[in-house]
Amino acid sequence: MHHFTSKTVMTFRTIQELMTLLDQQQAALVGLVASFMEDVGVTRSVIAKTIANLDASSHVISGRYAVPLFFVREFINGLAS
Repeated sequence: MHHFTSKTVMTFRTIQELMTLLDQQQAALVGLVASFMEDVGVTRSVIAKTIANLDASSHVISGRYAVPLFFVREFINGLAS
């Protein structure tokens, strides 16, 4: 969790700089989201059929993204530390 927190702080410091261009800000935020997805264990699939075949009782599914509930629990438990 410390990794995500420090990455978040660094990202927001970067996008708050006066000389940072809008496309640089967007790229920084996209990078932050990718980092968060990796930390949590999000799976992205461009194949809707793959997502449709996942068990909804063991995954959180949103659009073309899915996260096994086990990873969500592990991430949340890590927040307590």
